[in-house]
Amino acid sequence: REKAAEAWVEQAFRFYEQDNPGMAMRRFNQAWLLDPTNPEVFWGFGSILHDQEKMCEAMTHFEKALKAGRYISGLYPDAGRVFSECAVENKGLSADDRQKLYDRADVLFAQAAEKDKNKGYVYVTWAIAYYLREQYPQSWEMVKKARENGGEVPPQFLAMLRSKMAEP
Repeated sequence: REKAAEAWVEQAFRFYEQDNPGMAMRRFNQAWLLDPTNPEVFWGFGSILHDQEKMCEAMTHFEKALKAGRYISGLYPDAGRVFSECAVENKGLSADDRQKLYDRADVLFAQAAEKDKNKGYVYVTWAIAYYLREQYPQSWEMVKKARENGGEVPPQFLAMLRSKMAEP
């Protein structure tokens, strides 16, 4: 069952990368039916909800994926971004609750920076999270780290960041 679930997850992420969220969701659901403890299933659910701009709902699935307790490359920076996006978008949060989400995101990013082989992706994602929080100097710092680690910083993101603060 676990091996079959892994195969469905692999196929689901292929559909996701091909911008076919309907088929991706079907495959993630099939994987979940076979192995409801597979953290990559919840990562997939959260990714699809993120793309539907349901950040706080996505965050709950990322939290389930993280509770598995094993490091999966890419999961932590994606979760950090979603935690930040939920904090920014949920206007009903108190300042303390918003800060707790930011702090949780930063812990995830720091863990990813330490463990992940794709550090460029980690830092690009962290830069985007800082941008969303309107922390532009920190965003530029992460852009610099992303570049140093071979990360591809999207030109449209750089244009948005430059419109808020000149590149140091």
